[in-house]
Amino acid sequence: ALIEAMALGLPCIATNVNAIPEAIDDEQNGMLVPPNDPLKLRETITALLDDPQQRAAFGAAAKQTAFEKFNAKITATRTMKLYDDVWKTRR
Repeated sequence: ALIEAMALGLPCIATNVNAIPEAIDDEQNGMLVPPNDPLKLRETITALLDDPQQRAAFGAAAKQTAFEKFNAKITATRTMKLYDDVWKTRR
């Protein structure tokens, strides 16, 4: 869902867990907040709501990231490499 939102050009705020930082480069194409920190989340949402220029900049950068790093060709190539690596290790 995060990549889909980014592809639509939406400014995104997410927690800094798992693979999320692979998609969001903090303060470049979105905002990352620590997990379990509702006050920081509130602060980040409020700051972005109050800054339409930053929202637009994050949205544009997010869209570019989504199409450059997570398009169908790249995803298929990564998946095929994963399958190939698994196949080679199982022999």
